[in-house]
Amino acid sequence: MADVEREGYRRKVEQLRKRLDQINGQEDDPESILGLEYLLRSAQQIPAKVQDSKSKLLSACRRMYELLDAQLKEVKQLYKPAANFIAEEPLAHEAAIQFEAELVVSAYWESLANALDGRRTSDLLSYLNVKRDAIKIESAEEVVEFVDSVLSRLAQERGGLEGKIRPLNAAFRASAEVTQWISDLVSLRWLNSRFGLTDNGMSLMQLSPGQRGLILILFYLLVDKSDSPLLIDQPEENLDNDAVRRLLVPALKKARARRQIIIVTHNANLAVVGDADQIVVCSQEDNTFVIRSGSLAGHETGETTINVLEGSRGAFQNRRDKYEAIVGAN
Repeated sequence: MADVEREGYRRKVEQLRKRLDQINGQEDDPESILGLEYLLRSAQQIPAKVQDSKSKLLSACRRMYELLDAQLKEVKQLYKPAANFIAEEPLAHEAAIQFEAELVVSAYWESLANALDGRRTSDLLSYLNVKRDAIKIESAEEVVEFVDSVLSRLAQERGGLEGKIRPLNAAFRASAEVTQWISDLVSLRWLNSRFGLTDNGMSLMQLSPGQRGLILILFYLLVDKSDSPLLIDQPEENLDNDAVRRLLVPALKKARARRQIIIVTHNANLAVVGDADQIVVCSQEDNTFVIRSGSLAGHETGETTINVLEGSRGAFQNRRDKYEAIVGAN
């Protein structure tokens, strides 16, 4: 009987040992002690891992900014001759031409904001709205600090800095790709390099065809140091006479000191105020193409110039009398 009891006890002990082993379990069993301890240790390591991942993201962000800045410096170096011309040439200053090379906030900024859930991230959206115009793009520190702040706000209620912690995807609309959004933020997709000529603060694409043409002609006349002849067809098109007199004529006078310039024009300011060395008049007479040339002081050339550019001596005199009457009245 004792042997039977001992065998019973042994089996119970063996069953209890197996049960204890099941309770202790393995780290990959979340319903066991070892599994729970493993999950606890993992949870305790999460803040450090999150911080480490965040540090790596910010390092990548800083590196991206450095690359953009290096690209901008390279552009400035390439365009240095043009920038120097603009800085030193009085006519470029008179025309309000500037060369700009800078980092600017791109239209993609709006895509970042639109991907957020407005009901859950009102504070973050307000922050983005303020920073849109206030962030100093030329400062790497401020750009990285901005990205750091956005990453911190994403994980807190309302997108503030003191809210309760929440799942990251709770900040976004259902259609948003969270991983891609963070990648776009950190990689500075919302920044663009912008460089080129401006006139009165407007880019070339915003200027009228006449304004763009004027800038191009000024560069040909003043920057291009070639001594070969230059033929220009009606440079006064889409330009008012004030711009012709104030900018184009002085540029032509400077350029003709080193090269021959031939201009096709119907503008008296270019031919007369520009002191053309020789006037070439082309006309069709009796189905024949006739060319007359000479100085403006020559009688025949001068009369023809008055007729073509002024509409006749009478028309010129009529305008002169009216202008004098207006000026005299004032």
